[in-house]
Amino acid sequence: RHKVKILICSFFLLFLVIYLAPRIFIGVHPGEAGVRWKRFGQGTVMDWVYGEGMHVIPPWDIMAIYDVRIQQKDHQFVAISTNGLSIAVGVSIRYRPKLPLLVILHREVGPDYVDKIIVPEVQALIRDLFGQYTPDEIYTTRRSLIQDTLTSAVGKIGEKYLVVDDLLIKSIRLPPAIQDAIEEKLTQEQRQLEMKFR
Repeated sequence: RHKVKILICSFFLLFLVIYLAPRIFIGVHPGEAGVRWKRFGQGTVMDWVYGEGMHVIPPWDIMAIYDVRIQQKDHQFVAISTNGLSIAVGVSIRYRPKLPLLVILHREVGPDYVDKIIVPEVQALIRDLFGQYTPDEIYTTRRSLIQDTLTSAVGKIGEKYLVVDDLLIKSIRLPPAIQDAIEEKLTQEQRQLEMKFR
């Protein structure tokens, strides 16, 4: 009789462990780090970041896993030039979270920190920078200057929690009519130089 009870209890405990295994045995893969939230206690564990490997936690706690490798995000922004025209700017952002500050990032911002910190700050930088030039300057002579200014401002983006390694302009799209006019102007300038040379 006792054996039956023990057997039933053992099966029940085994079933419970198997069912809760994904919440008890947490695997942190290479290039990742974990932040633990304790349901019965202090909440977010502020003095410890869980490194790679297998970690055992109570099933009522939650482990948030973050990718701490260098990551890249491509994003499209719309900026307004100095004369009020819309310019579509394609940007590539290379970033990674600061590992020692991961628990603060998790507590104050959360896993969607890219959309809450990086994208808005890059958008403000792009709009401020492109708002200083005309489409003609952006398309021709000032593009390298704009890229250099972006590169020098990279360290200020999300500097509290993140490291932004690079910020590259991938594309600049002007309104088609403006782009055609600029290309025509450049073509005419080349023809004038050709005639002068002849």
